[in-house]
Amino acid sequence: MDINNVIKDYVQCVTNDGVTLPNGGTWISALCIYYGITEPINGSWIQAYCNYKGITTPVNGSWTIALANSLGITAPVNGSWWYAIAYEQCNGVTLAPIVDFVGAPLSISAGDLVDFTDLSTVPAGGGAISSWAWTFTDGTPSTSITQNPTGIQYNTVGQFAVSLQATNPEGIGSLTKTNYITVLGDLVWNTTDVDWNLEDSNWATDTVAPAAPLWSDFITTNDPQPNVNGTAEANSAITFVINAVTYTTTTDGAGNWTININQDLPGSATPGSDYLGSCTATDAAGNTSAATTATITSLSTLAVYEFVMEDTYGDGWNGGWAILQKETSVGSGVWTDVNFNGNPYCFNNIADMANDVNRKYYATDTLNAGGMSGPAGLRFERYDADDPNFPGTGTRDYKGPVSRFLDITPGESYRVVVGTVGSYPAERIWKLYDNSGTLLHTNTGNVNWCNPSCNQFFFTS
Repeated sequence: MDINNVIKDYVQCVTNDGVTLPNGGTWISALCIYYGITEPINGSWIQAYCNYKGITTPVNGSWTIALANSLGITAPVNGSWWYAIAYEQCNGVTLAPIVDFVGAPLSISAGDLVDFTDLSTVPAGGGAISSWAWTFTDGTPSTSITQNPTGIQYNTVGQFAVSLQATNPEGIGSLTKTNYITVLGDLVWNTTDVDWNLEDSNWATDTVAPAAPLWSDFITTNDPQPNVNGTAEANSAITFVINAVTYTTTTDGAGNWTININQDLPGSATPGSDYLGSCTATDAAGNTSAATTATITSLSTLAVYEFVMEDTYGDGWNGGWAILQKETSVGSGVWTDVNFNGNPYCFNNIADMANDVNRKYYATDTLNAGGMSGPAGLRFERYDADDPNFPGTGTRDYKGPVSRFLDITPGESYRVVVGTVGSYPAERIWKLYDNSGTLLHTNTGNVNWCNPSCNQFFFTS
């Protein structure tokens, strides 16, 4: 399941498609801006959105869970709180069948028979399909409740639609393919017009198959539903099969065709996951080309994790710090810092902090003046007169917990490094959530901290 697509479904649903593109790569920030929210809170757009919705407290350190609970959702669906939110709020994610089918042959003479095969699938978590309802325009019979009906006869010249509805416990999916079946008349030679015409007597029939379609191997990065482009005989019917799913389209007058793969080709880290596709072209006379095969490689390079810092007393980490690092290559023992996404609220020096300039992504916290303390790359605010996210004047006006998001490369090795630099380490808590909002690890209290630093948690994404 691609969590970014689920969040996209939710955002476009609640805005009636008012949001069409992510902002800075994220759909939640685009949703906030749509509602007039111009800045994140504590660097978190989801916290800003929750604040707009009247939600002021995270649940288990997570604003996503807090949003779900506000909608009456008490448990994730398919292991994802966002999936549950999208489904509950506007049915943005459906568990009803995704309908598809194929017929053969697609181009016939009057009186010939066509067989149909159901290719419908059910999203993860959905119940099995229990019934099918076919409609064959101008076919005999004109309807069927069989999963894979055969021997449908067409007796009239023309092009006709085919429809299928599939039902499971979660709902009904449907699909209509217009002009799907082509019934040809017989060809005769008209000596007056010197042209081909449709008549009743049989003179000649096209029996030459078109050339095989042209398309090539390619890599799709962080997009499991790419478009596939190619060429074939003009105005021919294209049948494209990949990952056990069949797609159809028709070439234009110049022979160009495009297929949108609307069912995920799940990606993986380098070198990616390979999917062998096969494509054929069928001309108007029903002749089908040889198949052309090529490989689509689905490469997934990023996942978004959430790192949450809390303080039980409410005055920050008092000089303590925590850093997320990635091993340059698995087993090398060489580690580099991973930058947080967005504005990290950390400064280079005291002067920059006083003037509120030159914020940087990562630096271990050695600055404690002006109410600043916290882990690497984070600023725990008590108050800040020029920052509307942190109003107040008292030393206990701390607005934690602080949450930051990080881009994680699948298949890589990571660690969390912490230290007891500063005071009151027993008050410090950190939590790490994966791409689906699952808590991977948490550390709390003095017993879990070390001086000057240590590796607290290793994981492979």
